[in-house]
Amino acid sequence: MTGYRDLLLHLDDVGSNHNRIRVAIDLAARFGAHLTGFHSLRPAPQVRHYLPSELIDRHRKNVDGRAATLRREFEAACLAAGQPCEWLQSELPPIAGMKLAGRVCDLAILEKAVVATDAPADAWYGEPMLPHELGLRMGRPVLVLPTGADIDAANLGQRVLVAWNGSREASRAVHDALPLLAKAAHIQLLCIDADETGGTPGALMVRHLARHGAKVELASQASGEEPVEAILRDSMQRYGMDLLVMGAYGHSRLREMVFGGVTEAILDGLEKPVLFGN
Repeated sequence: MTGYRDLLLHLDDVGSNHNRIRVAIDLAARFGAHLTGFHSLRPAPQVRHYLPSELIDRHRKNVDGRAATLRREFEAACLAAGQPCEWLQSELPPIAGMKLAGRVCDLAILEKAVVATDAPADAWYGEPMLPHELGLRMGRPVLVLPTGADIDAANLGQRVLVAWNGSREASRAVHDALPLLAKAAHIQLLCIDADETGGTPGALMVRHLARHGAKVELASQASGEEPVEAILRDSMQRYGMDLLVMGAYGHSRLREMVFGGVTEAILDGLEKPVLFGN
């Protein structure tokens, strides 16, 4: 992939969208990409008994009003930056809608969701699970931003940590991140328990990335009894990395939820932006 040309940004009506819009516009400008803002219209509450039509109409007006506000915020920011954009909204829940729209984009951008305390339907609506589901099922790379983080958008992707275990998922993530890696000032490819994975050696990936003009440092570490996600977070902090690139769900999501896994752990304690490939 020579560059990202088509970016998809998920926008919601719960938390602030300012930071994710700023990051998406900067990335789009960096690669000369088109930017689409996507929003799912929130459905009426699920109730056991009859819901008067007046309440349904009031809910719909409220939802339409929120969507219109989001659209104005998104389009105004793009206009001010001279960024080509379009608006897409759907009656589908976020997971289903983003999967459909995301399969024809180069990179999907979203923020870890804030669960609205006044919206008990959120669990059904699916936004809290959006990073998990898209990382596993969309088939395109997903850039997940921490909730409400003040990200230095202009320098995002300058110092990158690549989590490498030689697997198919790790290889997919690296190749999905190539446009960013080719422009990065510093990349560390971190092999954890390299002798135990049985995958492609990290040195071969370092050589491959060098052919794309990427400057890569190879590092290896044995996990011992320390969780892999803790090693990744510590390395991000210690070396001042601003982006983590890793494969998503080397095991099934059910297995990771039940027995624990690196993808779920990274998402649950998200502190820095992560680009997932699967």
